[in-house]
Amino acid sequence: MYKLHRNCDITHLTTFGLPARCAALLEWTDNGDLADALRLERLPRPFLIIGGGSNLLFTRPFEGTVFHRLGQPELDAVCESYCREGVWGFENLSGIPGSIFGAAVQNAGAYGTEMKDVVSEVKVTDLENGDRFTLSNRDMQFGYRHSALKNPETAGRYLITDITFRPEASGPAITHKAVRQIIESIGAENATPMAVREKIKALRDSKLPQPALTGSAGSFFRNPEITACEFEALSQKFPDAPHFAQADGRIKVPAAWLIDRAGLKGAAEGGAQVWPLQPLVIVNATGSATAADVLALERRICNEVTLKFNINLIPEVQHI
Repeated sequence: MYKLHRNCDITHLTTFGLPARCAALLEWTDNGDLADALRLERLPRPFLIIGGGSNLLFTRPFEGTVFHRLGQPELDAVCESYCREGVWGFENLSGIPGSIFGAAVQNAGAYGTEMKDVVSEVKVTDLENGDRFTLSNRDMQFGYRHSALKNPETAGRYLITDITFRPEASGPAITHKAVRQIIESIGAENATPMAVREKIKALRDSKLPQPALTGSAGSFFRNPEITACEFEALSQKFPDAPHFAQADGRIKVPAAWLIDRAGLKGAAEGGAQVWPLQPLVIVNATGSATAADVLALERRICNEVTLKFNINLIPEVQHI
């Protein structure tokens, strides 16, 4: 069975808790139901696919159809399952909100691990004609918070229905400083996927708002990647700037550090606020914030970071 709702309030399908509506909402449980809906219903365009709703900012009512699969497996539940089995590779992804399907589209990641490191292939349905096919890890063209399914010509057209994982790691991924410290605190001889997962979860919980208590869309900005020359200019003014060299020669600078050093930790516009413990996150602090509040705070952050550092921040959150 599938359900098609018209002129629907979908605030409850997002983690921000901001007002959100759509012209149509299609909900289903299995691939056969989705195929039936695509064949039988006239669905208003454009299409928008929602997983856990953790990376979205609705700035106005959506005039098309929102696709939402009921009972989607959550990324954190998958991480827990693999960690309990003693399988390495998922521990650093623990605690990331959202479904595994949305995480794959976004190439979600944390602490040096991304979905590209654990996904073997995905099966997708073309919402325009109902065709189904498989995309390999290579076909997905994973990049920093990006995949082929986010390209302008494909966004909203191809829906992931199944994922095959390939956890190949033989030990913990320790490229991130925080993970190295966790391994040292546990002791290499005692480190297990579950032990590392629990530490990662505790670390995230100490910095990030609890979704059930404070609405947010997760990390709001991407970490900017600048050229070596741009970083040289930055480091002359700010010698303590944290940075991470990338394979293509660019330098990644943490957006949280930029926002913090710009004096914006805890800054607010209306009901929206920069989370005091992690400035990469904008929260619905009052529970009644509006999209206009969030957009005003976003503009303020971007403007002040550009003025202070000559670096442009790019939102990670999808604006609808």
